[in-house]
Amino acid sequence: MITETQLKKLFVYHRGDLIPREDYSNGTRKIQRKPDHYGYKRISVSGKVYPLHRMIFLYFHGYLPTRVDHCDTNKLNNLAINLRAATPSQNQHNAGLRKNNTSGVKGVCWCKTNKRWVAHIRKHRESFFVGYFEDIEEAKTAIKNFRVVLHGDFANHG
Repeated sequence: MITETQLKKLFVYHRGDLIPREDYSNGTRKIQRKPDHYGYKRISVSGKVYPLHRMIFLYFHGYLPTRVDHCDTNKLNNLAINLRAATPSQNQHNAGLRKNNTSGVKGVCWCKTNKRWVAHIRKHRESFFVGYFEDIEEAKTAIKNFRVVLHGDFANHG
């Protein structure tokens, strides 16, 4: 695993990117300019490939947490100010609206049995029932308020 010292010796940080230093241009460093199939840029150092956002976090903080979260959920925005340490759970809290969501509101779905909107949310594998609602806007407001309390700074409303 590359260290903060090695990283700073080989690269200079510039606007969300790591630029190879000219005095160490021996062909051992390469930055993948196009995102991989997960949507992340990668960096190669001496044949080992690392996610660019994790290397930028290491460059500034000197350690690698379990997860590095993009505050704005944009995988290509690797500005140091947009990256933060996160647990796997916190990283999931900051996820956007899923592709299979049919209501257009994160945490809200239509209940065919009760013919009302139901709002529910999860944290640490525990499910929290927020309530049933006649109007989707009421459900949206309730779930947003509950999400802020439950997920704090990692709350993402989709």
